[in-house]
Amino acid sequence: MAEEDDDATPIFSALPSVMFVGLSDALAEACSPGCDPVLILKVAHPAAALQRMVATHPLLLILGKSVNKANEDAIRQHATAIGSEILLETDLMMDELDAQLRVTVRQAMRARTLRSM
Repeated sequence: MAEEDDDATPIFSALPSVMFVGLSDALAEACSPGCDPVLILKVAHPAAALQRMVATHPLLLILGKSVNKANEDAIRQHATAIGSEILLETDLMMDELDAQLRVTVRQAMRARTLRSM
């Protein structure tokens, strides 16, 4: 067996997070409990999301209605590359929001774990 090299480059391991992109403060507040205890990152616009996705590798991105189709497509491309899931504001079931987000975050965690094997 080979000896472990203490100077080896560590494998990247991002903290589990959910990114809210362009959500209103009220909607972000409503979504937060369903994502607990995962770290929540809030960004105001798609450009900030694209920039931060590279470093944070969020499990899930929730895109607000303000995100246009071209920006949604760009975010989807990045999300696919880093193994993130996406939910649109229009897909949120407000009467079951906590349960929907808990299930979605759990599924994203499992999917990422499977992809990393």
